[in-house]
Amino acid sequence: MSDFIDDWCRHPEASISRPRRRVLRNGTVTFWRQCTICGAAIAPAATRAVAMRWAKGHPADFDETLKQIYAETRKADLAAARVARRKEWFSWYDQYLLSDEWRRLRALVFDRCGGLCEGCRSAPAEQVHHRSYEHAGNEFLFELVALCVDCHRRIHDDTPNQIVI
Repeated sequence: MSDFIDDWCRHPEASISRPRRRVLRNGTVTFWRQCTICGAAIAPAATRAVAMRWAKGHPADFDETLKQIYAETRKADLAAARVARRKEWFSWYDQYLLSDEWRRLRALVFDRCGGLCEGCRSAPAEQVHHRSYEHAGNEFLFELVALCVDCHRRIHDDTPNQIVI
């Protein structure tokens, strides 16, 4: 339990805050409005009389667990959104790799390398690798490199999480 209130709530106060009784570490009883969504203490301490009026009776105890529960839920929601964005991106990317534009760029990269891997220059180039996905769908040729299967595998083994969506 903390005596310092450093929470910041973005939720509309009128619709989701409730008066709460909070006991500080030194035993002092204070009264706050607490956001029932994120657990933040969102109003300065009030007098007991004001808190009783807010609560229409005795205010409930301040729920110290709400903030942790909200943080865990928010973290899970953000992770799910990241997974959904990544899935959407790869769905688009898979379609892009079947496009005439990708075939055109791929041919230009193979033409540039003269058929040899730009990683080892000793094996035939078979795959085109994105050095960056920043301009995926509208790449600069210097962002693409022709590689043999072994070099392409090596690049992806060295940087397994290089696509950040």
